[in-house]
Amino acid sequence: MEPIAGHFGNPIVPRNGAAQAHFVASSIGRRNMKKMAIIAVLLSSVIVAAVAAPALAAAKHVHAFAPYSKGMETKDDKGPAGPSIGDEHSGFFKMYNHGKGVGHFDYSCVTTHVAPGREECHATAHFKGRGRIVVEGNTNSGAQKSRVAITGGTGEFNGAGGSLVLNFRRHGAHLRFNLK
Repeated sequence: MEPIAGHFGNPIVPRNGAAQAHFVASSIGRRNMKKMAIIAVLLSSVIVAAVAAPALAAAKHVHAFAPYSKGMETKDDKGPAGPSIGDEHSGFFKMYNHGKGVGHFDYSCVTTHVAPGREECHATAHFKGRGRIVVEGNTNSGAQKSRVAITGGTGEFNGAGGSLVLNFRRHGAHLRFNLK
């Protein structure tokens, strides 16, 4: 029978084939075997988590609804009466998900083009106990739907990227944060 490598590479020569597994296990020690098994399980869990994490992050969506009645908006007509370049509006709205308050949405926009109306906007969504998502981009005034870039975040959303899709409805805006 050929020698097999033992602890630290020392050769182990079992007396017979049946005793080989027992001899190797007892030479390493049962306590060490348990430690190695636990370490193997932990390492495999870390590897699975590391491989799965990017896929989970890429598919993450956060939804909220911002009712127009649960906020405040101010407008500053800078130029001639009516829409003109440089007009500003800003405000905040409370955000809800399935009827539960999840935070608030602060924004500020400046008119950059009149016909068709376009605005450059900057906004921050504050999620209670989770962090913030910062967005900015150009929106079309009066459009039913707009998409702006997610430019960062804090807390759970630290380093966030992706896009925010705003669907404007009769009583409020549906916010869908597509996180990458």
